[in-house]
Amino acid sequence: MISKTNNNSESNLNFKFILNNIKNYFRSKKLYFMLSNFVFSFSLLCLGLTLYISSNLSKGIKQTFSNIIDNNSLILRRKNTIDNITPYATSETMVNKISTKYKRDIDYYGCKYLVNFNSFFKDLNSFYIINEFEDKIIDGMTASMVNEFIHIDKDKININNLYPKQKNLQLDNDEIVLSINYKHMEKICSILKIVKSFESLGEYIENNNFLITLKVQNDSWNYYDEQIFKIKGVYLSTQMKILHNNPLFNKHVFETMMRFPTTNNFNEISKFPWIMKKVYYIKSKIFQTTLINKISRDNELKNIICECDSYIYSPTSCTVGEQCFSNRIFIFSSLNDIFETSIINDVYEINNKFKYYYYSTNLGYMNYGNNIFNGFVLPTYFSLNEKVFYKTLNNLEKIKKEDYENLEFKQDICKGHALDVFNTNVKFKNIKLEKNIKIDDLKYNEIYISKGLFEILRGNINGNELFMAINIEQAEDSDEYFNKFRTIKLKVKGVINSNQYLIYQNKDFSIYLFRDLFEISAFNLIPNAIIYEFENKPSKEEIDKINKKIKEYEILDPYSPIEENVTTIFNYVNYTLLGFMTLSAVSTLLLLFTINTINFEEETKVFKTLHILGFNRKNISKLLIFKNISYVFLGLISSSLTMIVLSIFLNKIIAKSLNLALDYSFPILSILGITCFTVIISFLSFIFSSLIFNDKKR
Repeated sequence: MISKTNNNSESNLNFKFILNNIKNYFRSKKLYFMLSNFVFSFSLLCLGLTLYISSNLSKGIKQTFSNIIDNNSLILRRKNTIDNITPYATSETMVNKISTKYKRDIDYYGCKYLVNFNSFFKDLNSFYIINEFEDKIIDGMTASMVNEFIHIDKDKININNLYPKQKNLQLDNDEIVLSINYKHMEKICSILKIVKSFESLGEYIENNNFLITLKVQNDSWNYYDEQIFKIKGVYLSTQMKILHNNPLFNKHVFETMMRFPTTNNFNEISKFPWIMKKVYYIKSKIFQTTLINKISRDNELKNIICECDSYIYSPTSCTVGEQCFSNRIFIFSSLNDIFETSIINDVYEINNKFKYYYYSTNLGYMNYGNNIFNGFVLPTYFSLNEKVFYKTLNNLEKIKKEDYENLEFKQDICKGHALDVFNTNVKFKNIKLEKNIKIDDLKYNEIYISKGLFEILRGNINGNELFMAINIEQAEDSDEYFNKFRTIKLKVKGVINSNQYLIYQNKDFSIYLFRDLFEISAFNLIPNAIIYEFENKPSKEEIDKINKKIKEYEILDPYSPIEENVTTIFNYVNYTLLGFMTLSAVSTLLLLFTINTINFEEETKVFKTLHILGFNRKNISKLLIFKNISYVFLGLISSSLTMIVLSIFLNKIIAKSLNLALDYSFPILSILGITCFTVIISFLSFIFSSLIFNDKKR
C-alpha cells in the first residue's frame, strides 16, 4: 500500500511499503544478502573485540593487578640480593658494647647454651644433697637448671618468700639460692630429717653447711664430673629454679668450673660433640620490641640480628607456640651484609615524600617487587567470631587436597596469602598513610581494620577482638593435608573507610607481628625490601634522582612493568584486530557500494514509477537508505550477540590462565561502537553509490 497526501501534491512512502520492498528484494538477492552480512559481521566482530580489549578487558586486568600490587607503592631493595644469611652468635665484646650504648634501656646481659642436656649428659645428669652416709637425689634438678637460672640482682624479689631472710643477698659463683614449692620443700626437709616447713629449712641453711652436687656423665666420651654448690637460701615459688645474682653464672659453671669448649657458629659441624653452642642475650628494661627497633636502625649495628626469647632458648620457662615476653633479646650477627635499614633515612633526606613504609620479609609479609604475588607468606586466617575461628581451624587441621585447593570463605572468616590473587585476600597497610587517625597510643597488639573486612567478618561496633592464625606447618599424604596453626588475639581499635580487605598498623608491625607474637625466627624476618606507600606516587624523574645517589640499592615501581606489559600485549592484539577490521570494513564498503550501484541500475524503472506517482527524491532516498541498512542489520545483531559470548569466554579464560579474580564487565562500549560503525558505513556506501549513479545518469 502506497499512501498519498495532498501536501503540495507529494506522496510519502509508508513503512509497510518499504518493508515489503525489502522482503521482496531479499528473496531475489539471497546471495548478495548472505555475502554482505557474513563479511560485515566479521568486520564488526573485529571492531567489537578491539574496543572490548582496549577498554573493558585491559582496564579490568590493570585494575585487578592494582589490587594485588598497589599502584601507589614503590619498592626499595638491594641491587645484589643475598638469599642465604649466615648467622652466628655475636661475641661478648659486641654484647657489652650494645649494653653500654643502650644502658638506660638494658638491665644486664647474659648467655644461654643451646644444648639438650639430657642427651649431652646421657648417662648421668642430676643434683644430689650431700649426705653423711649417702647422697640423696633431688628430683627434677638437672644441668639445664644451671643454664636457665634466674638472675636476681635486678629482678624484684619478695623478701618475705626468702628463707632465711636476707636483705642484701650476695652470692659467690659456687653459691646458689634454690627456688622451690611446698612439695619440693617437704622432700628436702625429709632428706635432711628436719621439720617440714620453710622456716625450719631456712634455719637449717643459716646454721649448717648445706651442700648439693651436680653429677654428670657421658660414657661415650669417657666423661664424668661433679660440681659442688652451697645453698644460701630457698625461695618460695611455683617452680624449681636456681637463682643467682651473677648474670653470667651459667658461663662460670660450664666454661670455668667444668671447662667445656664453646662456639658461636651455629652452622659449624664439629668433630667434637662436647662443644657447646652459646649465644648472648640482653635483658631489656623496656618492652623488647621497642629496644629491637632501636638497635635495628643503628648504623653502627647494621649486621646485628635480634631474636626474641622462646622455647628454643628457654625450654623450661617458655611454652611451645605461646608468646614468651621475658624481655630477653638474643643477639646474633650475620657474616653477610644484610639489608641496612639506615638506607631509609638516606632516601628520606633526598626526597621527603618517602616517609610511609613497611618491611618485606621472607616468612612474614612479603612484597619483593619482582613478583605479582605479595601479602602474608604463610596462609593466614582472620575472624571476629571466636567460635567460627576455632571451628574452621579444626576443620583445616586435616583436610582433603581437593577441598583445600578450592577453599572459600563467605562470612565470618577471611584468608590472607601471598599466593592468593582474589579481591578478598587480606593485606597489610601502614596506618600513618591514613589521615585523621589518632595512632600515638597504638599498642603492639592493637590494629585498625578496613570497612570491607569489618563487614564481611560481621563485627560488632564495640569491643571487637580479631582472632588471627598462621599455617605454620603443613604435611601431606596422597589424599590429605595435615596443617598446624599458631593463633593470637589482637584488639580492633577502629574501622577505616575502605572497601578493600586490610589491616592497619605501624611500619614495624610487618616484622614484630611474626617475631614477637607468632614466634617466627628473626633469621626469617630480616628485611629483603622496604615498601613505600603514597597518596600520589613520585614521578619517574624523582625516582631516577634517588637511584643515582643510592649505590647498592634501587627503587622500583612494581606496577609499572605490569602496566607496560599488559598495554604492550593488548596493543599487539588490537593492531592485529584493527588490521582485520580495516580489511573487512573496506571489503564491506566495496561490497555495499557494488550492491547499491547494481540496485540503482536494476531499479531505475521502479524509481521512475515512484516519481510519476508523485514521490520525490527524498522519499526514494529513504527507501534506499532503509534497504541499505537492512543489508547489514543481521550482521549487527549476530556480531553483537557473538561479542557478548566472546567477552564472557575471554574474561574466564584470561582469569584462569593468569590465576586472577577478574570481574566481568558487559561490553556496552563495544556494542555501541559497532552500532555507530554500522550506521556510518551504511550511509557512506549509499552516498557514494548515489553520487556515481547520478553521474552516470547525466
